[in-house]
Amino acid sequence: MKVAVVNSFSFNGRGGNEAGVVITEKLPEEAVMQAVARAAGFSETVYISPAAGAFETRFYTPECEVDLCGHATIAAFFLIVKEGAIRSNKNNMQVLQRTKAGELKVFIEFGEGETVRVMMEQPAAKRLGRIERGMLARLCSVLNIRESRIGMKNQGDATPEIISTGLPDIILPVLDMQTLNSIRPDFAGLANLSKELGVVGVHAFTLETVHPNSTVHCRNFGPAVGIDEESATGTSNGALGYFLQLKGVLKEGKMISEQGFSMGKPSLIYVNVAGDRVIVGGEAVKTGELEVEI
Repeated sequence: MKVAVVNSFSFNGRGGNEAGVVITEKLPEEAVMQAVARAAGFSETVYISPAAGAFETRFYTPECEVDLCGHATIAAFFLIVKEGAIRSNKNNMQVLQRTKAGELKVFIEFGEGETVRVMMEQPAAKRLGRIERGMLARLCSVLNIRESRIGMKNQGDATPEIISTGLPDIILPVLDMQTLNSIRPDFAGLANLSKELGVVGVHAFTLETVHPNSTVHCRNFGPAVGIDEESATGTSNGALGYFLQLKGVLKEGKMISEQGFSMGKPSLIYVNVAGDRVIVGGEAVKTGELEVEI
């Protein structure tokens, strides 16, 4: 099976997060999709197939299927435009994707005949609980950071929360870049804690950034679904954008997130938030193809 390699949320044509993309007229059997994703080895492989008035998408990590994946969505729709499955004479267009998280809109921005940016609607943001007291101490222990380093400077209450815009993540503010870069998780311990809390993982961030136009700098850990650290995440940054809106941090509901810098894969994720409506996207680049036999 042919699997395209697409880096989503790339920064100036490099970095980003690799996803495997399979464009198919009909979705394969679930066992086949899982086996190909495991063999390909990307954090997520997406299968995309035309459906009546929409595109159907399914997302697989090497370990399991997940309901939604931001960077794989960006990769899939970037590629189908590049391969000619979607054409437009306009600067912007909207299409629909059907996922296990529901039907979601995808917005494609064009420029000089090329795809400039893909933005995806996410399921309505939900607050699923705060991480307080003993649980926060356990979380800091498995991340190997001090509890005193949790928070946002001059922003009042910054208690970590579980938030979902399709997948539940712990949104974890830390005081500075030094603390963020010092995180060295006990991945087995974090996987067990994540499963106990019913979350995909931890999205840690600081308001300190590398570039002045950015809003936050992030790292994402999801060993419970087979991803120790990920260089760019759409659903997690959507949840973070909602969290920062609740805290009054976002200006005009817009956020630019830096991620993957510590992994040598610099990525930029663009987030727009209005109430519980969240749209996330970025740029992408195709970097190659694999032929996977199972």
